[in-house]
Amino acid sequence: MRFLLLTIMAVSFLAAQCGDSAAKTVEQQKVEADKKWDELMALHDGVMPQMGEVNRIKRTLRSMENIPATMQTEVDQMIERLDKSDEGMMSWMASFGKYSNSDLPHEELMAAYEKEMEKGKAVEETIYSSIKDGNALLAKLKGQE
Repeated sequence: MRFLLLTIMAVSFLAAQCGDSAAKTVEQQKVEADKKWDELMALHDGVMPQMGEVNRIKRTLRSMENIPATMQTEVDQMIERLDKSDEGMMSWMASFGKYSNSDLPHEELMAAYEKEMEKGKAVEETIYSSIKDGNALLAKLKGQE
């Protein structure tokens, strides 16, 4: 009887230890997921303020008068490129936003976050290059006035 009691206690102790280990694993996964989410938000927060610059350049290009006919196509293409940068940001925000309260299994969530980070970096590159090229075009147009 004493042996049975000791066996039950030992099994209970081991089960409790395994439960603690699993709880730590879940907690570690939550910390890891939160860290990845924070990285996504940091990327977003770094790029989002640039949208004002994208819109400023578009407004300036649209309001310019007396654009040389030889440059009108270039201006139209730049406005379209800036529009696509804006749309890319909005699309990316909608895409990663759906994971903010996700109950996906940990590995799937981490893979989704990684994919969204790649998309975000592509959006970031598109925005910064369109701003650079848009400002260069504005300078070129102002030099022709």
